[in-house]
Amino acid sequence: MFKKKQILIFFLIVSLVLSLMFAFNFAEMNNDGNAISLIIDGEEIKDGIAPVMLEDTLYLPAKIVCEYLGADYEFSEDEGKISIYLADRIIESVVDMPYVDINTEIHQLQKTPIKNGDDIMLPAEMVKISFDADVSYDASYKAANIKYFSLMSGTLRMGGAPSFINIAQRAIDKLKKISPKFDARVFGGGSSAGITACQDGEFDIANITRELTADESYYCPDLKSYRIAKEGIAVIVNKQNPINDLNRDYVCKIFEGKFLSWRAAQGKDIPIYVNVQEAGTGTSNTFFDIGILAADEFGEYARTAMPNASNGLVRQAVASDPLAVGYVTFSFLNDSVKAVSVGGVIPSKQSVLEKKWPLVNKLYIVTNGEAKGLKGKYINFLRSKMGRQIIEEEGLINLDVYHLDEIES
Repeated sequence: MFKKKQILIFFLIVSLVLSLMFAFNFAEMNNDGNAISLIIDGEEIKDGIAPVMLEDTLYLPAKIVCEYLGADYEFSEDEGKISIYLADRIIESVVDMPYVDINTEIHQLQKTPIKNGDDIMLPAEMVKISFDADVSYDASYKAANIKYFSLMSGTLRMGGAPSFINIAQRAIDKLKKISPKFDARVFGGGSSAGITACQDGEFDIANITRELTADESYYCPDLKSYRIAKEGIAVIVNKQNPINDLNRDYVCKIFEGKFLSWRAAQGKDIPIYVNVQEAGTGTSNTFFDIGILAADEFGEYARTAMPNASNGLVRQAVASDPLAVGYVTFSFLNDSVKAVSVGGVIPSKQSVLEKKWPLVNKLYIVTNGEAKGLKGKYINFLRSKMGRQIIEEEGLINLDVYHLDEIES
């Protein structure tokens, strides 16, 4: 028993000494004249800690690498466990242990991941085999180079929800600049049409603004969905309408057709003209699920509701009729219509982030089979820092943690 305690104390002392040595070396290597620049797909990264060279081994900052390559990153302080989640793989390793687990396949490492203060540093070899990336060090320029999206080669065909078109086209344009060997074509048609084309092999990717239905999952079990972003859905009225707030029950009854006039809301016995989106669109399905079924499990859209092919046409219909009501995603809100609050909650990005706004849709990418190779990298790009910026600029909201959001679905 005494010997076991001595051995344990010995290893603790050795671990402490090694940690102090690494900390000293990191401090030395990060001095101004010695800093190594990090270049990912041709872009110099300046918003994180720098890579370091220790005993002829290049170490890269785990959190920054994951952020720019589109991976969720977690570190367990208690276990020393590193977990990295990409669309096509799960990567796990442990600080000071010479292995990495990639989709349950163990790979031996020559050098271990290390910890310096709050920063986890990965050996270049681990980044290379884990991400299937090209990693090199240019000693003359003191630069660590990672090529990941710039290695993309081939063509993708995708289509589905019109809400996705601008995001997809901007992502494609950016990727074509990063990698001239990559190309893609994006089409509309609606979420359901995109899924059918993906099932039939016409599209590599379906862009949808709803969850897969039970029938779609049953009849095509190989379909896989990957969440990309979320967006709020606003209830809109004409600008002349004096109503500014509706409770959820009232919203449900309006779109079910149980309230045929504005009497209960504004005291005038004038008709309500309900506008919805056509069946099969992602926004229509989502609004039905959370705007009607959540309040009335036997509810259905009003038979007198006017179907419209898109968010833009719903907005146009409501803007042109003082008695109209409808719904559109937040990105289609403008001064031509008025978005009402629901139960006192104002429709805004902040109320969605705070989980107060009740009408929230999620956007998915769907593939027939696992998203490997080119499809996986495309999804990872949308989840990377560059992709997140595109999503935000298009008026959508990024998910907090992608892999957890998918698990919790």
